[in-house]
Amino acid sequence: MLKLNNDITFDIRDEFQRRRIAEKIAILIASDIDTSPMIINGGWGTGKTEFCYKLINLLKESHPNYKTVYIDAFNEDHTDSPILTVLAAIITLLPEKEGASLIQKALPALRFGLKTTLKAGAGWVLRQNADDVNEEFQEVIKETSNAVIDSTVESLLKDHIESDKNIRTLKSALQEISEDNPIIIFIDELDRCKPSFSISILENIKHVFDVENVHFVLITNTQQLEASINHLYGQSVDAKRYLDKFIRFTFTLPNYLKPDNYTSTYTSTMHWDNITNNSPSLKVVNGEAGKFIKSIIDSGMLSLREVETFARYIDIHQNISPDKITDRTYFGYTMFWIIGIYFYCFNKELAIDLSIGNIDIDRIAETLNIKEFNYNPDKYPGYLTIAFYALLNESTKPSQYFTKPNDEQKKIWDDLVGGLFRTAFHAPDSLCQVVAHSIEVLQLKK
Repeated sequence: MLKLNNDITFDIRDEFQRRRIAEKIAILIASDIDTSPMIINGGWGTGKTEFCYKLINLLKESHPNYKTVYIDAFNEDHTDSPILTVLAAIITLLPEKEGASLIQKALPALRFGLKTTLKAGAGWVLRQNADDVNEEFQEVIKETSNAVIDSTVESLLKDHIESDKNIRTLKSALQEISEDNPIIIFIDELDRCKPSFSISILENIKHVFDVENVHFVLITNTQQLEASINHLYGQSVDAKRYLDKFIRFTFTLPNYLKPDNYTSTYTSTMHWDNITNNSPSLKVVNGEAGKFIKSIIDSGMLSLREVETFARYIDIHQNISPDKITDRTYFGYTMFWIIGIYFYCFNKELAIDLSIGNIDIDRIAETLNIKEFNYNPDKYPGYLTIAFYALLNESTKPSQYFTKPNDEQKKIWDDLVGGLFRTAFHAPDSLCQVVAHSIEVLQLKK
């Protein structure tokens, strides 16, 4: 478990308009509708953990009688005991006397789980070591291990008969302590855990902790959680259907918001604005260069965390390159430098290949998330489209998806590229070399 950051609230910042979402989640938790376990879904780097902190602090304000606790599952998966992890979190919420009482009532249920693990482990160790000892001892160890396994099975059967009763006792104790003060358990980073641990948490929530007034909110990437299910049980298992057996409500954090209540804006492009406004060295990357960066963020559908990484690489470039990205620099150069930084940031292998003249347009398209290219657009193409054409025109490897232009098309698009350098003393001979320049800066070669 990690200590919750009480300073992160929606009052401090709510640049992605998520307070309203949190308030509705709080209404659902407090309602008579059974929404536990609930999943707050989102891709990696979409701000799930910060949202979780803010939601917990909001609940403390709006429902002071609720007891809330935060668990970082990834920090706990070394224990291989989800029951212990969850119970330890609940005990931290209780006065010392109540906590001690819950421990006593929980011990029989815990004992069954630990015995199963330890006994299975003992039999495995005995069998593994048998391969490493002299032949004369192998038979003795085999007989010993068989005897251990036989006694283990007998013991487990007896334990299993008692386990149902022990779990009912534990549930009764949990129901008693949560009757006046409902318990809300937030489990974060489930998608980063070992598959066995993350699925075990789900199964234990259902079989051990399915108690009135004990609510679970799981903050995770459901796509990765489904992958964990398939890893554990095989590809033949319908992971979505399996997950639906445990989860009663799933909500996905939105990637778009409407600052003016009309126009949808990608949250990550807004995050870029927030970062640059608070960075002296990045404030100068505005105007057309800033618009171009946001077009790359949109096209690549970068997460909030990826935008932070991209901004850091641009900041590094600004600090070590003799050629700064500003509105006073010729825009054509800054545009292709930015592309080089983007490649080096998110696909170093591609960047290094390009810097030595190996230009694979299909890999470039994949990295920029460009699916198609139209030589005859209905309107003036955006800067990213023009830049992509320039790289396509210089590509050295045949493409599976993109064709080179005919003579008429080439003249039109070459003029568009030339327009990017209309105020420069001269256009560069190779735009891939301009891209390579910023890559070499980040390689500390320039």
